[in-house]
Amino acid sequence: MAWKVRRTATAEVPFRILGKVGRIEDPPPAAFWKRYVEANRPVVVAGVMEGWPALGRWTPPYLAAVAGDHVGEVIVSQNGLYPDYLTQPSPMAKVEMPLGELLRRADPASGEPLPPVLAPGETYYLYGKSYLLEASAALRGDLGAPACLGAVPVSTTSVWLSSPGCVTPLHYDLPNGLLCQVLGSKQVYLFAPGQRDRLYPRGRQFPGLDNFERQTQVDIHHPDWQAFPEFRHAEAWECTLRQGDTLFLPSNWFHEVETLELSISVSFGFAGGTATSELAVLSEAFKKLSGSAGAVSGMDLFHRAGDATSASPTANPAALAELLRSPAVERLLADPAMLASLTRLMAERAG
Repeated sequence: MAWKVRRTATAEVPFRILGKVGRIEDPPPAAFWKRYVEANRPVVVAGVMEGWPALGRWTPPYLAAVAGDHVGEVIVSQNGLYPDYLTQPSPMAKVEMPLGELLRRADPASGEPLPPVLAPGETYYLYGKSYLLEASAALRGDLGAPACLGAVPVSTTSVWLSSPGCVTPLHYDLPNGLLCQVLGSKQVYLFAPGQRDRLYPRGRQFPGLDNFERQTQVDIHHPDWQAFPEFRHAEAWECTLRQGDTLFLPSNWFHEVETLELSISVSFGFAGGTATSELAVLSEAFKKLSGSAGAVSGMDLFHRAGDATSASPTANPAALAELLRSPAVERLLADPAMLASLTRLMAERAG
């Protein structure tokens, strides 16, 4: 079954909308943590980016001047879906592209259009693994720490640049996230974790071990009712994220994100409230300790912890030992779902 073209702006969605995601103004960190992180409850937060030079400064001309020569991986899509695992042949291509060229292609107001990479009407998506922030000290200096987190450490910081029509299909992430809208706007639909059986994720067990397993099988705007009958009962919250807004995306909440106009977002990942968010953040910590440049899953953290010979020679043994003795690890090992995932990973590796 192939994914279809996206809905028109005036089309009704084929699922129930419970309402709009709530909104708060510059909450104290303790109140934000208790009412939203520990409650696993999404909210739009105003004031997170107050004082950031990026807000108002990050325009296509500025980005091109500061980091236009940086080459990163850009995903080009014929139908706007990122990623699209269903359509064959794949409507996507991953292309190494300078940021300056991407901005010319993604910004309709940039002047004379360039020839398409795949097909006319294609869309462009620069995602977190482009390492834009790592390459540009100037861009890093334009950002600030999210005030609502207080002293809570951030595990990942990423930049996302997308052209109008880009859609990230419905999926869930393990860490908590703050999605800060620096430029443009996005439409977001959020489904609570308890609706998992109505949404048909690809991974049959929870939590999914990778992005593929955490994506749903349903094209939520053109559902196949015969294949996915329980989706008739799905209920979502909606949110239009505009410049200056920050959306708190709690761990394990399903969400689909559509770019409405040229968009630049910055996301922060962090742990709290759920065992899976701690699992994801510990994975990032292990990558940094081991000095690995490649991706390491949260499950790899524990697999390697049980095998002293599998860690990188560049690992800091004392820091690694301290990490493995942390309360977060103890909580994960006491969680039945986490133990089941560990067993599954180890069985796959043994096979």
